[in-house]
Amino acid sequence: MKQGFKKDKQALKKWKDSSPVVSHEQTSWHLQAFPEWKGIEMRLPEGETIKEKLVQEIEIERSKGRHILTALLACIKFLAKRNLAFQGSSDRGDEDKG
Repeated sequence: MKQGFKKDKQALKKWKDSSPVVSHEQTSWHLQAFPEWKGIEMRLPEGETIKEKLVQEIEIERSKGRHILTALLACIKFLAKRNLAFQGSSDRGDEDKG
């Protein structure tokens, strides 16, 4: 049984040494992509993928938007309770128009 395994192992080694896999593994593209792939593979279980980072950024932006909306609603409530109108200035120069 061990003899057959040894022959299979030798045949596999012989195939790997002469196969296109070896020439591919020595290309500049492979040498650049392989470490990146291994890095991604290591970060996957930790939840450190690009998707996770994007989800975090979206949540931050959503939180900022809620904060701004809350401030605007507080201003509107303040003006409404005092029966005041929105007033301000304009840089366009047509301030005389209603």
